[in-house]
Amino acid sequence: QLEAKRVAMQQETPADRGAKIYVNCNMCHGMKGEGGIGPALIGSTSIVKMLTQYKNGETRGAQSALMWGQAANLSTQDMEDLQAYIDSM
Repeated sequence: QLEAKRVAMQQETPADRGAKIYVNCNMCHGMKGEGGIGPALIGSTSIVKMLTQYKNGETRGAQSALMWGQAANLSTQDMEDLQAYIDSM
């Protein structure tokens, strides 16, 4: 079972991994990145930059305090995977 799981994980694309992370984003940014409480993400090409700024504690807007917590535990790879998923929408 562990070997099968390892092989399956190797076959995941960045967008596949990003989709799993995006589950934490859809309540505010919409199921398809269309926005809602938070801004629309579809078409954005600067997800990694923005999340890095939040992770560094920078203020970007009214929801910065919320986003600091959301970005705190994301790795650079997680951010790149999120960008890949948003690009695929």
